[in-house]
Amino acid sequence: MRKFIGLCAIVALAACGSKATTSDGGDVTADVATGTDAGGTDAIAGTDATADAKPDVAKDVPAPSCASRAGAYTIDGTCTGGASSITFGCMLAKDCNLTWVGDYRAWSGTLKGNDFTLASTDGSENFSGSFDSASTGFYHYDNGSLTCDATVAQLDPTQADSLCCDVLANDCKTGDACVVVAETPATTTILTTGCVPLAASPTAEGHACTQSATETGCAIGSLCVRNTGSAGSDGMCQHLCQQVSDCKAGLQCDIVSDAPRAGICDTACAPFADEAGGATCPSGQNCLPTLVAGANYVRAISTVCGTAGTATAGLPCSSTSLCGAGLVCVASACTPICDTKHPCAKGTCTGYGFDNASTAPAGFGYCK
Repeated sequence: MRKFIGLCAIVALAACGSKATTSDGGDVTADVATGTDAGGTDAIAGTDATADAKPDVAKDVPAPSCASRAGAYTIDGTCTGGASSITFGCMLAKDCNLTWVGDYRAWSGTLKGNDFTLASTDGSENFSGSFDSASTGFYHYDNGSLTCDATVAQLDPTQADSLCCDVLANDCKTGDACVVVAETPATTTILTTGCVPLAASPTAEGHACTQSATETGCAIGSLCVRNTGSAGSDGMCQHLCQQVSDCKAGLQCDIVSDAPRAGICDTACAPFADEAGGATCPSGQNCLPTLVAGANYVRAISTVCGTAGTATAGLPCSSTSLCGAGLVCVASACTPICDTKHPCAKGTCTGYGFDNASTAPAGFGYCK
């Protein structure tokens, strides 16, 4: 059965099987950048700091066409210092020019035989590696302060006709739409983009929708987003985006998946009742921190309404959706949020590892 994403609680996706960690190892919000370390270590892939040298590459490995290198890849590794790793990325290929998109960032370069060297736009991050088979390879990442070594393996889709499509360009075959999908290699659920069959009479953006196990019911360029984390499948067709300029004035682009770039246009909320600006969340939801994509795909922390839990401060949690109002899940415990106007009763107000967007209150963070 296909798993199309009726995004529960919009970007707070813990109920959909995705979460992020802080440097303390807890869930900051259900999806403050899936697969990154929201405590400031922002790695694209894993390395084992004690790993042996790069694996031997067979000298007689044939070099398939450059285009065959394009696709979805799972990533296995941990970075120096024990930093978290994303689990998934997309490789785009045009001729022998490759672009790797992972965790909302991109690196580009050329493939020569089985070897590649890619760099970020500003040249501050680089990784190089090699394919050791038609579908597997490895790479070394370096940003000057963090190094990573990871193995990668192409992922064959089970829930979509193909993976790693562009939600705005909708580069799918006729009759398909590019939406956010869930793939589950082994026991890990990965959120990415995929081409899935479009309903014969799709629902227009802004109208109520119902999820289906066989097709996407919203018009191309939108996604059926559930307004609560309940088990029901009804929701609203909301506009897909890649950065804030793709949304109408007053809306933000909430990041909803690992790779490639995908978000949902939505409103920010006020995390404290006495703060001006931001929407008030509906009954049964809390105002939670989330990652948004600004101009030029720059990520920042903002707020969004998400599923409300009942756990009180200090109780154990596996995701923010289990915590009550004013709390996020950090280091596996429900922890109070804070800002400049609302200091911590205990501990220090600590940021989430990214700059705060203009839609977030000044000094927005959690008590540590």
